[in-house]
Amino acid sequence: MSDQVSYAPVEALQSALAYLMSRHTMITTMQLQGCAACSALSVSQHLEMLIQHPELESSILRGTYNSLLPDWQGLAQHHEQQAAIKYQGDNREQLQIH
Repeated sequence: MSDQVSYAPVEALQSALAYLMSRHTMITTMQLQGCAACSALSVSQHLEMLIQHPELESSILRGTYNSLLPDWQGLAQHHEQQAAIKYQGDNREQLQIH
């Protein structure tokens, strides 16, 4: 059995990343149904996949993704905190967002 990791094509990840970033913008600015924390977390995960992808040859793109990652991680954390504050009034012993 091989320990080799299988990667999605770089282009597919980049396409998904563009969609996720656009979707997050629509969720937060147009109040479309969706979880802002989920979408920001998904963007972060796709950025991480692209950064680690062995077939991403562009050092410029890799650098851009590395620069964007902490911003999106912080955004995901911010949205989770906002959701926790919003639902704090509920008498829930444990709030689990994700």
